[in-house]
Amino acid sequence: MRAGAGGMTRGGIIVLAAGGGVAPTPVQFKVNQAIGGSTTKAITFDSSVTNGNLIVVGVGGFLSNRNDVTLTAAMLTKTAGTSTVGTVQIDRESGRTDTDDDNPIAIFSVPVTGSGTLTLTLDISSIAGDSNFWMIGGVEYSGADVSGTRVNASNSANTSTNTTVSSGNVATGGAGIIFGVMVPGNPYGAITNTPDGAFTEYETDEDDDPVNSGIIARVVSADTTDAAEWGLGTSSSWAAVAVAYKSSTP
Repeated sequence: MRAGAGGMTRGGIIVLAAGGGVAPTPVQFKVNQAIGGSTTKAITFDSSVTNGNLIVVGVGGFLSNRNDVTLTAAMLTKTAGTSTVGTVQIDRESGRTDTDDDNPIAIFSVPVTGSGTLTLTLDISSIAGDSNFWMIGGVEYSGADVSGTRVNASNSANTSTNTTVSSGNVATGGAGIIFGVMVPGNPYGAITNTPDGAFTEYETDEDDDPVNSGIIARVVSADTTDAAEWGLGTSSSWAAVAVAYKSSTP
């Protein structure tokens, strides 16, 4: 009688094989984008979020006439809903500056501490440029570690021009999640992007309205080392980040 990858059942009890565990499960996803002068953007999940689950949020943007800005955990907050949440972490922050423009990018996470409706809002008013193109997308996971040490590894990369986007490798250390976000440097032209086939694509924007971007993730039941990767149809500068989250049963 099978108990899923990495385990077997003995008398109704799941016994985990060495190096294996229980992969987290994606529950729901929500994305929103902002164009022009907007400095805030919110996501409201379609269904109530559940106590004990983890929300992972990817953010990417383009700011004109700004250099070397930094995203912080304080920029993502719960602004509406009946749920309660724990402390927001920014688990990886990076970006790329081209001349006078900036591509900030980050992955946040926050545990759900009480079930209910939830709106999360990104506020970048403190770092806004002349124009602000933004993407924000969040995935709710059950079975993920919600402790303050839920991140097993993180990585980031950027380049001036290339057709291959890679965050660099991260390792889950057991069952877990690899979550990746990327933003090409040019928001004004269409750029196709094709993610690594091992990942689920949660968000893609291949035109210039409002920002070229992508969010991908994969869940695994054993220690896995991988990078969040995309192929671009046109050579471009880009920034990418990836975070490996632990399962609650790694």
